[in-house]
Amino acid sequence: MEQDICKSREISGLLQSFIYAANDPKDRNTIINYYINLTNSSKTHQWLGTWHLEYSGKPLTQNQLSQTKQQQSKRKCLQHLIKVSESVPELSGFSDKINEFVEKNKNSIQRKISLFTVCVTYEGNSVHFVSYIYYPSEGKLISFDPGVEVYHHGQKTIVPCIRQAFHKCGLISNAQSNQNVDLGRCTDFEFCGKIYGVQFNGTNQDAFCQSWTLFFLIRSLFTTHNDHSFVSNWCKISPVQREFLIIIYFIIPSLSHFEEFRLKYLDIVKNHVGEMNLVEVLDKIYDYATKCHLASCKTPNSQKISCQRQKKTKNIDLQQILKIISG
Repeated sequence: MEQDICKSREISGLLQSFIYAANDPKDRNTIINYYINLTNSSKTHQWLGTWHLEYSGKPLTQNQLSQTKQQQSKRKCLQHLIKVSESVPELSGFSDKINEFVEKNKNSIQRKISLFTVCVTYEGNSVHFVSYIYYPSEGKLISFDPGVEVYHHGQKTIVPCIRQAFHKCGLISNAQSNQNVDLGRCTDFEFCGKIYGVQFNGTNQDAFCQSWTLFFLIRSLFTTHNDHSFVSNWCKISPVQREFLIIIYFIIPSLSHFEEFRLKYLDIVKNHVGEMNLVEVLDKIYDYATKCHLASCKTPNSQKISCQRQKKTKNIDLQQILKIISG
């Protein structure tokens, strides 16, 4: 039974339907603005929407992906291959050039602590999201990329382009990337000589970048100013169990709480899986999360990994996960 549900097309369809729904800028606005109000942060924080970039270049080559740490910190935005593809309702200024776009909206960005996500579209319909928080009083820009080493346009396109645009118009003093401001690498686990983001499960990646990026911003609203140490706590959770985290603490609450979002999601489910009500959906997703990403406690397909694995730790139980998350 457990093996069947872990490979179930129905579960895959239910989760894919959530991905489609959570990509919608309108619903992302609803979710983040709700938490800004819930945490009484509206006087100090603002949501600046999702900025859509379009990458028109060829697929990234292995040479572009294989860089030293020094090269990574100094990587440049490929301006001629990137354009801002949509206007942002929360911002009045628009230009399809990212540097000009940020310059035109500079005053709005500096008004409060600014939360936003950036989505890049590449190779047809593929997308990846990175989340941002800008602290104007400190001139500090924090990014969170959940897909480090698995969705390469996060680190190769979004992070350098946004950081360089903010630097060029004087919002930050340094355009170089470093691990203190560009978050997402989970150094507690190393696979085949690589450090991955939270989307890596030990053999491949999940597809919840749109969810992890919102989850990061929401979690940040519940912390003290400029404290993002919770990311390192997420990284302490074994990769195979991280999908449990995003399902239980973001996907299920979002479907339970936001009615318009829920109705849209169920409509997508109807078209891709079949007609189901919310209780049926939540029961199935919860069953999947606990049986496939919590109870099994085995790294999937471990025999397929031929290279040495470092920093290998034991999977942890639910109480330990709860302790880590709340720590």
